[in-house]
Amino acid sequence: MPLMDRERWKQVEPLLDEALDLPPHARTAWMDSLRSSAPDFADDVCALLADGVAVNASGFLARPVEVTLAGLPVGAYTLERLLGHGGMGSVWLARRSDGRFDGHAALKLLNLSLVSPDGQARFRREGSMLARLAHPGIARLLDAGVSDGGQPFLVLEHVDGQPIDLYAESRRLTTEARVRLMIHVLDAVGHAHANLIVHRDLKPSNILVTADGVVKLLDFGIAKLLDDGDGGDASDNAAMRTIDGAQLFTPEFAAPEQTTDEAITTATDVYACGVLLYLLVSGRHPTTDGCRTRADVIRALRASRPTRVGPGDLAVVLDKALEKDPAERYQTATAFAQDLERWLTHKPVSARPPSFSYRSRRFARRNRTALVSVAAIGIVMAAYLVTVIRDRARITSALAEVTSSARRAEQVTDFTVGLFEQTGEGTALSDTVSARDLLARSVEHARELSGQPLIEAQLLDLIGRIRTQVGDYDEARPVLTEALAIRRRELGEEHPDVATSLVNLAALMNASDASDSQAIPLLERATAVRTRVFGVHDPRTTDAMYALASVRHMSGDRRGAKALFESWFAAIQGQPPQLTPARATQLAEFSTMLDITGQFDGAERLAREVITLDRALYGPSHVRVALALSHLGSILSDEGRMAAADSALRESVALLRNSFPGGHAELAGALRGLGNLLTEEQQWSEADTVWHEAAAMYLKTQGDASLGYANASTQVGHVQVARADYAGAERTLRTALKLGAIVRAPSSPIAVRGRTYLGEALRAQGRLQEAEPLLLDGYRQRTLARGVREFAAAALVKLYEADGRSDEAAKYRVVRGR
Repeated sequence: MPLMDRERWKQVEPLLDEALDLPPHARTAWMDSLRSSAPDFADDVCALLADGVAVNASGFLARPVEVTLAGLPVGAYTLERLLGHGGMGSVWLARRSDGRFDGHAALKLLNLSLVSPDGQARFRREGSMLARLAHPGIARLLDAGVSDGGQPFLVLEHVDGQPIDLYAESRRLTTEARVRLMIHVLDAVGHAHANLIVHRDLKPSNILVTADGVVKLLDFGIAKLLDDGDGGDASDNAAMRTIDGAQLFTPEFAAPEQTTDEAITTATDVYACGVLLYLLVSGRHPTTDGCRTRADVIRALRASRPTRVGPGDLAVVLDKALEKDPAERYQTATAFAQDLERWLTHKPVSARPPSFSYRSRRFARRNRTALVSVAAIGIVMAAYLVTVIRDRARITSALAEVTSSARRAEQVTDFTVGLFEQTGEGTALSDTVSARDLLARSVEHARELSGQPLIEAQLLDLIGRIRTQVGDYDEARPVLTEALAIRRRELGEEHPDVATSLVNLAALMNASDASDSQAIPLLERATAVRTRVFGVHDPRTTDAMYALASVRHMSGDRRGAKALFESWFAAIQGQPPQLTPARATQLAEFSTMLDITGQFDGAERLAREVITLDRALYGPSHVRVALALSHLGSILSDEGRMAAADSALRESVALLRNSFPGGHAELAGALRGLGNLLTEEQQWSEADTVWHEAAAMYLKTQGDASLGYANASTQVGHVQVARADYAGAERTLRTALKLGAIVRAPSSPIAVRGRTYLGEALRAQGRLQEAEPLLLDGYRQRTLARGVREFAAAALVKLYEADGRSDEAAKYRVVRGR
């Protein structure tokens, strides 16, 4: 029908509404009446009714209209497909699309109403802080911001897994297995609490478990991002928490204090974890049975006491986690997890008041096998008393066999202590000899035990390891070789002690000469023996496997090393978590190798795991943690994630400053990493300060002949060039090029960089003839670190243009643009 103007529509619309209110069979008579009373409008109404019939016949709106944001750019990402949605917003699979690197993430578009205009700047700031959470059980918050259209968004690690309750049910896990899953959750929660972040909305949909059983917590810190803590009164904040029903918690998993605007603490998350464990163990919610509305849920949360569930002490632990008063709960996730560990190992739990009978029962349960063994031993001893007179020799032999290991350990201890006992003159040996003298004396005494060869071998092996540790390689080799020979003779080739000797001798060879391939067959043999005796997943086997991979790598067999490293990494995945310095060191070295080969994602994951291990082993402020953060910063820089790299490197420098207030080479190294980042980001003013400090610290701790001092000095000159202090740069670089480390290796990367920067300083001062050979030399060195050849090419273009040699300039302009 033809279009209708506004005035005519005002008259037709009420007639159309009247017709549509009639049943279809009554409309014919009504239309006949309309044609008589208002013939001018009857045709319009009839046409509109006919159009409606046609539209309905076509199925218009019979299905929901499909609206998608796929393809929408948000920050550095492009949305691909919807993963899910809820009261707080929608979650999308997103692809990194800014060209920096490839990868997918989960991008959460939050409801705009959840963040006030004043809170958007804080949202970005808090997002960068929360992105520093580094725990294998927490899906990392990669970024947070507000899109060009004003939409708050979060970028999170994409996790492919099931909610924890569905995972447990689909695999029909035992109660013990469900408790172990919960311990992993609590470990991740405890990490966040240590970083002063409370989740506030822990629930099954925020806790996923991957197919291989790895727990991942989602949305950590979102409540912190959304809670407008920088201003506004309490009523404003309360309104924000409930706007449009999208409160910052889920009532079924909330703690009582969340519903009354009381203080939110770490105990708030403990309550939610208690609800979750109750659900996992019993299959039902502790308080919401029979509730129909949100108000019912909240009333039950405040008033109802959960029915006890779970075997024995597990019910007591759950009671404590679900206390209504936060002060009566476990105050930390770690304390909750420790009681669950105690329950698993049949130890007394802290939630139950101590008593002698209770602790006795726990001891008996925990040591059931041992107590049965004691009873059995009693019976055996009684039988032996009957036969002791008739078979004294056989009993003596059996007792000797049983106690041989204990005697061996005693003699090793007595031997070690004896080295420090007073001499005949009443003077302690430690007062009269050096450590190396002590080791020499210990070898003589070990050989006096030749009548007990296994003890002799154990002592020689120990002495050889100490010799290796202090760098006395020539003295270590004969004692380790002798220990190996004794063990082979006494125990045979397939004994684990023989494998230990092989590993220690190989470690000596590797320490004295990293490229020595003689260590390879020793480690191959040790790995084979430990695999047969202990299995491939035992830490002793994987340690030998790692040592073999490392030696192959250092000897130049990159392909063989790669296969071994992959086998080692696959094997350790089958082990329980190894909280040991050795494992942290192995993962750090492997991370470095992945970084060197350009496998940045894997390198970063391992680097973050090393930080977690080191923090658990040594505490959050230890030097090992600082060095691990510095390594992570280097990887992030290689990935092009400069903001995250900057954060890690600055944290590393701060920790090392606290550890070494008087300066240290490790602090100089961390400053070097930060200086490299600032140089790459062209933050010249701060880079100048950092490189000057690094140079001064290298000079103080390592001297002017060190590589560290030479490198930092050339970088000081580089920054001076960038800041147009060409005369100062010339002085700095000429001094640096006379340093011993550069004179000894004139073709090293540091030397070539220094000459290249000097060439640019001379060119900028108009001394073209002096500059040209230095810049050409820098340009021709194709194996240097990134950026130096391009720097030389750019300088040569300027030099030849200033000298009127346009043809020459064109050659280097093309190269620079590649």
